[in-house]
Amino acid sequence: MDQNVFAKYTVLDFTRGDFGAVCSEYLGLYGMNVIRVEVPGNRDHDNEYLYVTKNLNKKVVTLDPENKKDRETLWSLIEKADIFVENLPNAKIKELGLDYEAVKARNKGIIYTSIQPYSTGYKYQDYPSNSSTISASGGATYLCGYTGGEPLEPGMNLPDIISSAYSALGLFSLLYRKECTGEGEFMEVSEQESIVALARSAYEFYHTNRRNNRPGNSFPTLPDMVPMDMFRAKDGFVIIGCMDPKAFETLCTTIGREDLLKDPRFMDWRKRSRYKAELNAIITEWTLQHGKEEIMHLLLEKGRIVASVVTEVDDIIKNEDLRRLGVMQQIEYKDLGKMWVPAMPCLSSEIKIKAEVPQAVSAAEVL
Repeated sequence: MDQNVFAKYTVLDFTRGDFGAVCSEYLGLYGMNVIRVEVPGNRDHDNEYLYVTKNLNKKVVTLDPENKKDRETLWSLIEKADIFVENLPNAKIKELGLDYEAVKARNKGIIYTSIQPYSTGYKYQDYPSNSSTISASGGATYLCGYTGGEPLEPGMNLPDIISSAYSALGLFSLLYRKECTGEGEFMEVSEQESIVALARSAYEFYHTNRRNNRPGNSFPTLPDMVPMDMFRAKDGFVIIGCMDPKAFETLCTTIGREDLLKDPRFMDWRKRSRYKAELNAIITEWTLQHGKEEIMHLLLEKGRIVASVVTEVDDIIKNEDLRRLGVMQQIEYKDLGKMWVPAMPCLSSEIKIKAEVPQAVSAAEVL
């Protein structure tokens, strides 16, 4: 089997910006026939690299819904599509005459997906937003940062990517339902609710404590587990954690500080939590003498201790394992030349995913 098993499905992408475009990209990476419809003057091309990375494996056609001929072409595409994905404000999509009821009237079996910042009927539904405001309203910003400090915005675009991933998952489910019933369906996915659903460990901690601390670099659901933190190495940073007393004993032996096991400040996890700053300073004295990769391997070879290098984007792009596995793939696009982009982390024994740059096509080529 290869990814062409999904080629019988046609996806019409009528999204703008980041969220939504990545949803149809995921479907395209699995081999579906994704046709992205762009309007004249579309500004998604302002950042070419971003444009490419969210529109892999798509055919791109430019149509003006205000133009009679282009509108007829658009309706022809809708009539042959299995999936329609859009993320325009509800009032705008209705103004264009492309809301679910209008599309369903022309294609009864279509699966219509609307990705919105907030769900229809939610109190902020009509407010302007971006990834920063959605991270804040979904709780992600509150949970990031250090205990006692201010909330901190996450370092990546969580709302757009997570909502796209949930949308793609939902669409595979609805496609299976359509195979069984022959019926189309409407699905709305909220960026805010996607962030809410992502933070499961936060609700576990809240259920027990009726509050949430910002954990900083500590383990989110076990903030009193010490040591569990980020430490500076000679050439970067590492995360080191001890999940149980045996792991702490192994750590002390590895760094040549067996005396800590008899130090009354560090005799159990409660005391280590109280004297966390002092203990972290002692560990840092050792980590500063070693490289980050050396530290990680020294600790992991001992067993029971969790440790990892704090990886930079440059490290990820150059990671030979990620390249070999196909998670990072190289493409070449116009003036941007060759570049590495993330594909899909779902590695199947039968479906081989190959990232390809978006291809501009004429309307005649996709009808």
